[in-house]
Amino acid sequence: MKTLSFICCLLTSLLLQAQSTIAIPRFLIGVEANTHFEDLKYRKNNLGLIGIGLHVEKPIGQFSVGTALIRQRFGPQTFRKFAGEIVPEAPNAPSFYAYWYQEKQLAFWNIPLRLQYRLPCNCVYVQAALQTSIRDLKEIEGEIANWNTSIYPPGTGLSRHALYNVNKISLGYEFAMGINFHLSTTWKMYSRLAYTHYGYFKGNTEQYRNLGDAFLGLNIGLQRAIY
Repeated sequence: MKTLSFICCLLTSLLLQAQSTIAIPRFLIGVEANTHFEDLKYRKNNLGLIGIGLHVEKPIGQFSVGTALIRQRFGPQTFRKFAGEIVPEAPNAPSFYAYWYQEKQLAFWNIPLRLQYRLPCNCVYVQAALQTSIRDLKEIEGEIANWNTSIYPPGTGLSRHALYNVNKISLGYEFAMGINFHLSTTWKMYSRLAYTHYGYFKGNTEQYRNLGDAFLGLNIGLQRAIY
């Protein structure tokens, strides 16, 4: 037992010493891709939302600070806009509110500010980030807006028929844990599991259907060290 403990202590010491002699890069640059595979608000929607982008990282001892530019695709989403018209029915019947419905391609340009801490093994890390999201909304070719009515007035929590609005610029956050795969002294791959919360909704999020604001996702990337 004492021999085993001695060997463990010796191996740990050698590992820490080896890590301490590794040159720390001035910068790390690379590409990354992710998928938001689980919508935590509407769990029936395994959306598989895809993002891809570029990133840069500055190691400072066991810590790193970095940023990225990522285009996150959310695919076609139905948007609703109040038509400004109330359709009266019989005198004692409820009024109907007219809306325009149209599908549009929704995406965001995400710019995170990241802080990362690596364990002494340099293979496992935890990361936190504040993220600015810029809306990128595009028309779908051939898609025509449809006019329809609802008994629910605009802005009510029960009017969950389509997206009402999303902010042009919003702030969110992310927490992640990952693993580094050192291919050489110059190249590294990583994979991490992330919880991402977006702040892109205006008002009460219960107004929106089929799209939440919190996701579980997987991120993979390739980095090149610059010494």
